[in-house]
Formats: sequence, C-alpha cells, structure tokens
Amino acid sequence: MGSKAWVTLGEVTRVRGLKGEMVVRPWSDKISRFTKLKEVYLGQNEPKVFKVVLARKHSGHVFLRLAGITTPAEASLWVKSLVRIPLDELPGLAKDQYYPHELIGCQVFTEEQESLGELKEVLANPGNDLLLVRDEKREFYIPATKEAVVKVDSKHRKIIVKKSLAVEQ
Repeated sequence: MGSKAWVTLGEVTRVRGLKGEMVVRPWSDKISRFTKLKEVYLGQNEPKVFKVVLARKHSGHVFLRLAGITTPAEASLWVKSLVRIPLDELPGLAKDQYYPHELIGCQVFTEEQESLGELKEVLANPGNDLLLVRDEKREFYIPATKEAVVKVDSKHRKIIVKKSLAVEQ
C-alpha cells in the first residue's frame, strides 16, 4: 500500500440486490461517517479508489453502492475486502475525543501510578467501548467512560484510569 497511512472503516461481508450494492460491517460505532464519504478505497496491496454513489445505514451495517460496480458479480469480487480511507481524510474530533488508532499502544496507569500494561485494542460495545489492556501476566477491560478514564495524555502516550473500574480477566 505504499507509504500512505490508512484507516479501515469496515469490511465488505456480502452482496445485496441486483445493482452491485455491498453490505459492509463497520469497524466503528459511528456508522454515520459512511454517509458523508465521497470516495473509499478497497483492496489490500494496491487499494482501488471508488466514488460513493450511495451509503446508508441498516441494522448495524452499511449498504454501500460504488461507481463502476453495477452488478452482483462485480460486487462479489470485493467481498472480504477492507473499506479504507487515507488517515489524513479522517474528520476532526471534539476535545477529549480520540480515534482508537491514536490510543492503541499507550501505557495505562492507575491514579496511584501502578502500571496496568499497554492498550492493545478498543472494543466496540453496546453500552460503551471497552479498553483492552495487557501486560505480561494480566489482562484488563476498562470502560471507555469519563468515570473510568481520568486522563489521556496522547503526547506522552499515557492513559490514567480508576483501578476500581478495571476488570481483571
């Protein structure tokens, strides 16, 4: 994919209808982002750009119709492909909001400066996202809420949490 940085928005899971529409499983809880896209990139090694003709939400998925893909046979070639955009095209967020890729790899500490490990993954959850934190011996799930996350220092790659809200597995 060259030196360009990418953000994966979802994955094409199947074809829908007779006009080459694709069903995308979003990797974000902000499904509405899809409806604002003008173009997306599909493919692994050499992603191909497509203009978005239609993007609409339906039951936790996105129905996506792209210019140049007009039949089920053409759409089926892209099943299991990742739907991506360049990192620099991500819309800005409000203060104290972060994209998962900005936080993954941060060191996580309690308010008492006890190290819990490294943030490995941000898991989408119906109530609120969960932060998966691991060290050599332990694994924690921490709700991504204002009550649990005391401070995010993205510059120093450090997150402070309330230990009482970290669930050890």
